[in-house]
Amino acid sequence: MFSVRLQRLFRHTLLVSALTFAAQAADAFPLSVYYDQIHSGFVDWSWAAHDLNQKAVRHNGTAAISFEPDAWKALFLHRNGNLNVADYVAVEFWIHGGPNGGQSLRIRGAQGGDPLGIGAPLAGFIPGGAVPAGQWVRVQVPLSAIGLTSGTFDGLWLQDDSGGDQAPVFVDDIELLSPPLTSVYDDQLRNTFVDWSWADHDLNQTAVVHNGRTAISFNPDNWEALFFHRDAGLIDTTDFSGVSLCVHGGSKGGQKLRFALLNVGTVVASAPLDHFLGVVPAGRWACANIPFNYFLGSVLP
Repeated sequence: MFSVRLQRLFRHTLLVSALTFAAQAADAFPLSVYYDQIHSGFVDWSWAAHDLNQKAVRHNGTAAISFEPDAWKALFLHRNGNLNVADYVAVEFWIHGGPNGGQSLRIRGAQGGDPLGIGAPLAGFIPGGAVPAGQWVRVQVPLSAIGLTSGTFDGLWLQDDSGGDQAPVFVDDIELLSPPLTSVYDDQLRNTFVDWSWADHDLNQTAVVHNGRTAISFNPDNWEALFFHRDAGLIDTTDFSGVSLCVHGGSKGGQKLRFALLNVGTVVASAPLDHFLGVVPAGRWACANIPFNYFLGSVLP
C-alpha cells in the first residue's frame, strides 16, 4: 500500500487543502508560458505587430500581451527545447477582444519554427463561440484538437485566420496543462484514501478554506502526523509526477513539517516540506509541488 504523511512539527494549527497526485511524467506540473513575461524557456518569435508588456488591458499581474492578427500573421512563442506531447493535455490562456471582439484566429503547434498541421479555429474553444468584446474569457484547447497527439513540439502559434485587417486582441496567463490529477483530499478524502492520522485534526473545518467548502486543520505536535492511507492497492509512482498541496499556517505560520511517502507502513522517502514550499506562511495559503524525481535516491515502489 502507498500512503502519504505530513508529520510534525511545531506548535500551532496548520491547515491543508487540495492534496493531489499529479499524473504522468516527472516535471509534468502545469508549465507557465506567459505570466507578466515569457517563462519556462520560451522566447518570442512572433511576426505579427505585438507587445508582450502592455499594461492597459490585463487579466492578472502587471502586464499582458497585445497583438494585431492581420494578414495571416501570428503571435509565436517558441521554446528552446522540446516538450513531450505526452506530458501535457491542453494549452490554457485568457483572451480579450478589445472594445469590439470577434477576431478570427487559429491556434497551432509548432516544431523547429514550422507549424505542425493546420491547427484549429480558436472560436470552437471559446465559450459563446467568439472572442469576447470588453471582457476576459478563459480558453482551454486540448493538444489533440490541434493535431498534437504524440512526439514533441516546441512552439505555439495564435494566428490571424481572416487574411485581412483585424483589431488588436489581448492574451494573458498562458499555461500548458498537465494530465488530470488524482485527488487525495478535495473537501473530503477521495479515491479510497482513508484517515490514519494520529495528530489532533479535523477533516471538515470550514473557517479557513482554500477552495471548495472545507479544508483540513491539524496540530503538528510531538512528532504526530496527518496520515492518509490507501487500501485499494499500490500507487505506481511511474504513473505520477508528484504530489501537490496547499497549506495555511494560521495566524502565526512557521510550522516545521516533514512530507513522507510510505509503503505498507514503512517510510520509503521523506523531506522537509520547506524544501518545496519555503516557510509556511502566516495568514495566507501557499501551494507546493513535490516531484517524485526529488526522491530518486530513495527506493520508491
